[in-house]
Amino acid sequence: AAATGSRKRLTMPPRCRGRWPWLAAGLLLLADWLPLSPQRAAAGARRAPPWIRLRSLDKKDFSLRWHWRKHCSQEGQPLHEGRLLSPDFVEGFLEAFLHPSYTRVEMAGEQEAGQLLQTFNDDLGAKWYWHWYCHNVSEGIVSPRKQPSAFVSWFLGVLLDGSLPPVDLSP
Repeated sequence: AAATGSRKRLTMPPRCRGRWPWLAAGLLLLADWLPLSPQRAAAGARRAPPWIRLRSLDKKDFSLRWHWRKHCSQEGQPLHEGRLLSPDFVEGFLEAFLHPSYTRVEMAGEQEAGQLLQTFNDDLGAKWYWHWYCHNVSEGIVSPRKQPSAFVSWFLGVLLDGSLPPVDLSP
């Protein structure tokens, strides 16, 4: 690490700079946002920006993406890419979502998701309806595991009772 002013900054050795520029850029970005020790946090060191924390939570919690997109649409925000939004907007959602009193929706389980995916294998029209409905009504999330359980159950019921007209998918 080379010192620049009063702050240390990670620099790549000269022999590595031209070989893997994407790696160098990633390491430099990572060095700025590594987890802070309690001493550095108490000293007022920087925290990761809210959109990075949003992305890391999304990998751990299936329900976060649905709740995040629902929050964006309720607030009239057409974008749902955290890094493009104001940090205060993202931070407000994270504080609300991580609060114990936040009401979370139960997401679809393995059995429901598996049954829906099996239906898609048997009927392409059902898959077409699912994609249409997800993109137009249910926040654009297509994965059944990342949808509320009530929605997946309702959709399965509608498919199985035959109330949807057949879809002509011929070219």
